[in-house]
Amino acid sequence: MKSIFKVFFTAVLIGALAMQALNTLTVFAKTASQTKFRYLVCGLDDAAENTDILIMLSYDAGSNEAAVLQIPRDTYCRYDGYQNKINLLYSHFRRTENSSKLAMKRTADIIGEIFGVSFDGYVAVTTEAFRDAVDSIGGVYVNLPTDFVYESKNT
Repeated sequence: MKSIFKVFFTAVLIGALAMQALNTLTVFAKTASQTKFRYLVCGLDDAAENTDILIMLSYDAGSNEAAVLQIPRDTYCRYDGYQNKINLLYSHFRRTENSSKLAMKRTADIIGEIFGVSFDGYVAVTTEAFRDAVDSIGGVYVNLPTDFVYESKNT
């Protein structure tokens, strides 16, 4: 139950950060000749660098329209002769390429091929960076209708 809550909460917060990125893109687009942008936003877990959150973010400055598509992390895809879950792409390329930037590019290229799109850029958000971003805006308050009690054998 905790992991479902964590994934859902993370998806909501990354979506909120993606919307803030759209505001930045709007300002940028007004001064650039390009008016349509597409980015891949990935949220990396702490343990194995899997992309547990995959978001395709599109923005058209001409019409001031945005679209956000969350790609299910358990989607299967084929890459480098393997068929596996899409959320393992980054960690696979991180190990084989030994470069986080190249791993992210390869991840974006394969996801782009799957969906028939190309990305203007991509970003990987680590758990630590995500935590820092939330802290920088003063945190996020959640009102639960009942008390939430979690007991762990690890603490």
